[in-house]
Amino acid sequence: MTTSQTIPTETKRHKEITELEKMKAELERIREMVAGFAKKQVPEKEVVKAVTSFSNGVHQWWNKKHSDICSNTYNLALFTGAVTVCSLAGAGGNIGVAVAAAVTGGKPVIDAVKAIAKKILPGS
Repeated sequence: MTTSQTIPTETKRHKEITELEKMKAELERIREMVAGFAKKQVPEKEVVKAVTSFSNGVHQWWNKKHSDICSNTYNLALFTGAVTVCSLAGAGGNIGVAVAAAVTGGKPVIDAVKAIAKKILPGS
């Protein structure tokens, strides 16, 4: 991977982390507001407004990211299942992970096995 390919990925990851940190901070603010409401220090109207705003933000986030979320979840489940099958078949460890990664990533399994063989058996 070249530096030009890495930077956009890192920038994207940083933006996603920042977005999630903002959501976490907003949830913390809502928690404090609810505690204040229970002590009759914060009006109900403010709590409802904050919760509604957060809910709308979550809906917008889902609408923007649902495809990625579902795809990543599917790939994780496929990868985990493939590693499990390899382990049950007695091909755990590096080979199992390499085969599972190849299957999940849509790559030829033989390429993954050859790559592991080169690491285990130098000169092969």
